[in-house]
Amino acid sequence: IRDREYINGVKSINVICRELKCSYIKFYDWVKMFNKYGVEKYDAFDDVGGKLSFALALLDKENTGLILNAVHSRDNCFLYMKEIVKGESYVMLSQEEVEALRKAVNFGLDNIEE
Repeated sequence: IRDREYINGVKSINVICRELKCSYIKFYDWVKMFNKYGVEKYDAFDDVGGKLSFALALLDKENTGLILNAVHSRDNCFLYMKEIVKGESYVMLSQEEVEALRKAVNFGLDNIEE
């Protein structure tokens, strides 16, 4: 019985490792797809400090991608996603999302000397 338990345990570990490797590969491909980003941290509510809320813009070289907006309150955290196509959104963006998008569109430009 112990040998069977050991073999089943090894099989389980192999399955977990295979799943983790697959997840890593998918994550790595996702990271390669977006090569520009911008982050804007902010306080979503007056009674919550520490700038726990944030807008994160992830764009490709054509400024197409998405904005993730995590809104933290004392009791909950809400995550919203908005699509960006060629640097523009079809839905209204918050002030923080606009700033994150601006940073992402201009990503790397501040390092170029004139």
